[in-house]
Amino acid sequence: MKMPYVLVPLLLSFKLLAAPVPNKDTIHLSLLPFFSSAAVFIAKEKGCFREENLDVEFIHAGAAQNVALSVASGEADIGVTALTAGFYNLAGKGELKIIAGQYQEKKGWPGSTFLACNTAYEKGLTSPEMTIHHSMGITQTGSTFHRWFGAMADRQGETLDNNLLIRLQTVPAMIAALNSCQVDSITMMSQVAYKLSSENKAHIIGRVSDYSPGQMGIVFASPRSIKNQPDKIQRFLNAYKKASQIYFDTLITGDNNNEKQALLSRINQYLTPKLPENLLPEAVVYLDRSARPDIPSMQENLNWYQQQGLVNKKYNLDEMLALELLNNPDKIPVTNGKLP
Repeated sequence: MKMPYVLVPLLLSFKLLAAPVPNKDTIHLSLLPFFSSAAVFIAKEKGCFREENLDVEFIHAGAAQNVALSVASGEADIGVTALTAGFYNLAGKGELKIIAGQYQEKKGWPGSTFLACNTAYEKGLTSPEMTIHHSMGITQTGSTFHRWFGAMADRQGETLDNNLLIRLQTVPAMIAALNSCQVDSITMMSQVAYKLSSENKAHIIGRVSDYSPGQMGIVFASPRSIKNQPDKIQRFLNAYKKASQIYFDTLITGDNNNEKQALLSRINQYLTPKLPENLLPEAVVYLDRSARPDIPSMQENLNWYQQQGLVNKKYNLDEMLALELLNNPDKIPVTNGKLP
């Protein structure tokens, strides 16, 4: 018996509908819940990861150096965080590779902020230059917090007093120590700084970008992941670049306040702590539109850590870079200023 012609396309349609949908690839992404990670939050919110058939799960770490360790150990596939001595050492050993840029300290834009506790402020700690003569809260030796205070000392031709550096291991512990005036000062991302200031728990006394502009955040993966799953890493970067463009076009160069506020509200869902809506514009950090890193300032960072004896002097930055998947094979730097 011949099948009626009208049923053939109908049956084909059913077969197409019944075809299995490819499973999404999962990526475990280690990060800190700061505004500097906004591009990955946008990629999740705006469906950029979904368009690349990716399911990205966030792993929150307590400190930037912990993010590097989680990727090197295989707990996470990709890390997004600030440059630290710990990162440079792991990358120097060949355990991590930089695949894109994250946030930059750029003059005129919020980023990290110098904060003084209320008691210290009342006693005269009112400028970043004064912080190096007071107790300074950091997470760990070799952290970016350590680096910024070190840059401030270098700027004034002084040596950072190791006894004044209070190592508190995690960001929440730093915030708690500042609130209780167990330390006189810390540096912290603007979203945290403005919240503390608005609640009269601390005083903002300056921006890091006015003293130490340059690349501070990066995206990285292990060579193992890059070699064994280049397609997955490439798709992640495709989504990440698209989200960086959305961020830049809306928050850096955009002039539509409604669009800005809507995007800020979506980013705010992922932040710890969350900010009141009216403070969100104060937390916008600078991201490159194409997610390209500023290589010269990363070299300046590496040089400083090596000078302090925190990173092996044999390690060089060029061997830590794997930017070909970012479609930037010539490693063209985007120079927004060098660290002092």
